[in-house]
Amino acid sequence: MSYHRASEIVRGWELGPFAKHPGNPIIAPADLPLARNVLNPSAWADGDGVTLFLRVQDEGMTSRIHVARSPDGVSFDIDPNPILEPTEDYELPGGCEDPRVAVVDGTAYMTYTGYSGEGDGAAARMCLATTDDVHGWRGWEKHGPVFGDMSEADDGRVWYKAGQVCPERVDGRLWMYWGERGIRVASSEDGILWEQEPGGPAAATRPGMFDSDIAEVGTVARVPGGLLLVYNGADASGEYRSGQMLWNAADPQELLERSSRPFLEPDGPLEDEGEVDDVVFSEGLAKLGGEWLLYFGMADSRVGVASAPCPDFGGAE
Repeated sequence: MSYHRASEIVRGWELGPFAKHPGNPIIAPADLPLARNVLNPSAWADGDGVTLFLRVQDEGMTSRIHVARSPDGVSFDIDPNPILEPTEDYELPGGCEDPRVAVVDGTAYMTYTGYSGEGDGAAARMCLATTDDVHGWRGWEKHGPVFGDMSEADDGRVWYKAGQVCPERVDGRLWMYWGERGIRVASSEDGILWEQEPGGPAAATRPGMFDSDIAEVGTVARVPGGLLLVYNGADASGEYRSGQMLWNAADPQELLERSSRPFLEPDGPLEDEGEVDDVVFSEGLAKLGGEWLLYFGMADSRVGVASAPCPDFGGAE
């Protein structure tokens, strides 16, 4: 593959440097009928190719989840029929947003945001769906909002988002990083009923830094040093950039390392201008052919990919 605009790498534990593909966006609204925006994909790789789980927003601003498949991680065939669409009150009219998928012990766990719309009554809830069809990606069973009607919002609205189930069990339990006002931890025996770990965020927002206002979960990968969390930070300007955290794989509540500055940020017109300006939003990470492939939303309107070497490539750790 040919890439350009390599990102910086700050410390040796981080993945990278990443370089953005010169053909970005690799997926755009024109690739799907009636799509206003295509954004914020989760990714899964099985060694033979990459599957993306795309948020597709129509002209009425309602979101659905579609699957796209690629043998090379760049050229994707998009299924025009959604695998998940809004059916519940807590998903309407805004839809099913920002999927994050993990496969553990043959079951796929998808968290997504059920968004009830705009205005004073708007609510966002992190929801969960599961399926055992980890090839066709159909037959999702919805389990509803993970934590009911709680709130992370300053004004008390029902508002909490962004969960990623970790790729393996620890001490017999599944673990999840979640939250947008700081990174929190939850765990579960069965993957359906989740318990929040006590206390505040395990990784809070940081005054004066790129993640001073928002620190939102992106995606998690198992790496030799632990659990690598890609996350999305924003400051008061509203510009979204991506950072990394390293967590203890034996104790997912222990944060080991954290980026002091972003490794991916908006730097071109397709990331600076769109449905929401000045955004790169990283939510999909996959290994294919000796490379890490990072998938990100560009200005909440289209999808890009960046690549980094993966010298330890040899399948899942």
